[in-house]
Amino acid sequence: MTARYAVGVDVGGTAIKTVLADAAGRALLQREDPTPRGVEPLLEAVRQLVAEVEAAVAAGTVADGPEPVRPEQVVPTVGVDVPGIVDESTGTAVLSVNLGWQDVPMARLLSEALGRPVSLGHDVRSGAWAEARWGAGSSSCMYLALGTGVAAVFIIDGRPVVSGGWAGEVGQALVPDPDRPGRLERFEAVASAGALARRLAATREPGRRQEVEAAGALGVQIAMEAGDREAQRVWDTALDAQAEVIARSVCMLGPLDVVIGGGLMKAGRRLLFEPLTERVSRLLTVSPVPRVVPAALGAWAQALGSAGRALESQEQPR
Repeated sequence: MTARYAVGVDVGGTAIKTVLADAAGRALLQREDPTPRGVEPLLEAVRQLVAEVEAAVAAGTVADGPEPVRPEQVVPTVGVDVPGIVDESTGTAVLSVNLGWQDVPMARLLSEALGRPVSLGHDVRSGAWAEARWGAGSSSCMYLALGTGVAAVFIIDGRPVVSGGWAGEVGQALVPDPDRPGRLERFEAVASAGALARRLAATREPGRRQEVEAAGALGVQIAMEAGDREAQRVWDTALDAQAEVIARSVCMLGPLDVVIGGGLMKAGRRLLFEPLTERVSRLLTVSPVPRVVPAALGAWAQALGSAGRALESQEQPR
């Protein structure tokens, strides 16, 4: 069977990542460019990027092993993912505060700009889709991105749960506030990588708070390793909140692999994955304890997932 390839475009808050990838999740071409603000500049940027990838293929400069990729091997559908709230079923970018759009018929506008079909997706769901097929996940998994904020994707029997674009907003779920006993706080404000630094900074003298927050989650880890009790408390209570959200998800949805992405995954097995798994196991009475593992595909997972979805869309009956 002749190999086929697709262009995948991941629109991030600051950068657009573009790949030409095959059905095994291999990227033959990668490039990164600044993200313009506004819908019209974005449409033009994506159009130009896709045109440049296709020009490279036509010139014979993109190879798969010893053979150049031929233009007829590249499927017409382009996969594009965007951040915010995305409803794939209607092709609508419902809301992106950072990029300044609301209720944009993004799939239609991109298709018109490119002159071809577009498979529109959500950035984190595209990354989770890729991890489930080619990375650390499986056909049923929870992808939990713990970065500056928190996002989750639930993949059940190989398909992401979308629910009009609102599924997976676990960062907004309320959990016990470890810094204000008896009160509730958003999960994101307790357990994201960004929250760890902010919570520790709040325990310091005013003159040091900006420095502590700027050091990020890594600064919390360093302080904890040095024996700082407040840093240890902040870290442990974040793990408690993460474990509670994971355990509740497993109880509701059944056995799931849990794939951790985002900046916090860099904390590693000893500080994050082992204590988090142990906490989850204590909270589960009947459900099997899930594997809690780091994401495997890195920063290009979302672009790879968009390319993979474009290839998959070509196989589905029309």
